[in-house]
Amino acid sequence: MNLRSYLKKNGISNYKLSKKAQIGESTVSQFLNGKRDINLETACKIADALDITLDELREMSRGGGNIEGVRSGD
Repeated sequence: MNLRSYLKKNGISNYKLSKKAQIGESTVSQFLNGKRDINLETACKIADALDITLDELREMSRGGGNIEGVRSGD
């Protein structure tokens, strides 16, 4: 399941995620669309807001933006 599908399945809008993670809504949108990479701190905020691990976030975000400092397979 990709991150966008996960959000939709759980009824979480970009706006709701941005508020819960305390990041900009444009950051969420651009990351989901693969137009922006995020740093580890932002990735941790998103993972915490969704109550998932960084590994789960990395797996679900394939096709979207990358998480800087987290390589695939680590």
